[in-house]
Amino acid sequence: MAADSGARAASSPSDGSAARIGASPGPALAPSPGSGSAEPGAPSPGSGVDSGPAEGVLVVGYGNPLRSDDGVGPVVAERLASDPRFAGADVRAEHQLTPELALDASRSWLLVLVDAAEGVAAGEVVIRELGPAGPAGAEGGLAGCIEEGGPPLTHHVNPTALLGLAAELWGAAPRTILAGIGPGSLELGEELTPEVEAAVPRAIDAVADAMAALRDARTGGGAGEG
Repeated sequence: MAADSGARAASSPSDGSAARIGASPGPALAPSPGSGSAEPGAPSPGSGVDSGPAEGVLVVGYGNPLRSDDGVGPVVAERLASDPRFAGADVRAEHQLTPELALDASRSWLLVLVDAAEGVAAGEVVIRELGPAGPAGAEGGLAGCIEEGGPPLTHHVNPTALLGLAAELWGAAPRTILAGIGPGSLELGEELTPEVEAAVPRAIDAVADAMAALRDARTGGGAGEG
């Protein structure tokens, strides 16, 4: 069955702005350098000051909802937002990753990025953890995630650059899960292909399992933060 077009309402417009669909409000975005005082209590960009232990989970599903399966990231984000396993998480639907996400990422202990995965069979779900030196298992590169060359900072960034910004500007970067779903079509269209639509629940389960495993490792198997 094709994806319900209502699932696309949470995706962001073509200007790259986010639609926040999680239940819990997130922190304000960082001010631009030179634009005035920073948010009260927040470290200044470039200060390298850690404001304390990072708590919470930030989930960002991103992609272009007007190119068929490229919009699977926002669809996954909207659907998992109502899943009790993600209670308390800050869930976003984005058209693309932007530098403004760096502050929110730095304040999270875990960042989950969901996107279409290039070079993966249609409907297959791939989970990777992005390590300090880059993506583990990078041979299964995620579309729009692993980019070679180009300027170090543009209007949109890849996951590695986003974590680098979080560490450089705000002094902290979260553990990061990359969740990719193999696309069946990237042609113009507003519906997911049947293979990818069927993969959405499996992607949500895979992300929930990975998140639970990392939380258990973080807390020694005890109850963790949301």
